Amino acid sequence: MSKPLIKYAENIRTAAYVHSKNSDGWILYDRHFRAKMAKDTSGTLRWQDFDYELLHSKVLIPAIKKQISQLATGQNQPKNQKGKKVTKSKKAFDASTTQQAKKACKFFNLATGCKFGNACRFLHICSECSAKTHGKVSCTKANTKTATEK
Repeated sequence: MSKPLIKYAENIRTAAYVHSKNSDGWILYDRHFRAKMAKDTSGTLRWQDFDYELLHSKVLIPAIKKQISQLATGQNQPKNQKGKKVTKSKKAFDASTTQQAKKACKFFNLATGCKFGNACRFLHICSECSAKTHGKVSCTKANTKTATEK
């Protein structure tokens, strides 16, 4: 009898830990399951098994409703260390993507080329001379440097 109870406690504890941000429905599940077990004279319920009907009605549905409510009211936004909502402004987003785009695509500058084409987030420019018409492999400046270095 003790092993099934330990398994039940482990199930509840794990589920409560995993789903603690979404819902406190595990407390309701625990109370209702214990009440059902007390009334169950047929022995069809077992401590180590989940009651999926209770799970659905007391945990999952309330958690989904809570998440939808938070999304609708904007309460689910990330927060900084001071507890204030973090919103990424369009300017900050544009600055970070522009900063990335300033880098030359290393694949464009190889003989194989870039598989992303126009969808690449990096610039398709020569890493040697910054020309838009060719990559480093075709660059005359890069080839003259290597020729003079030999």
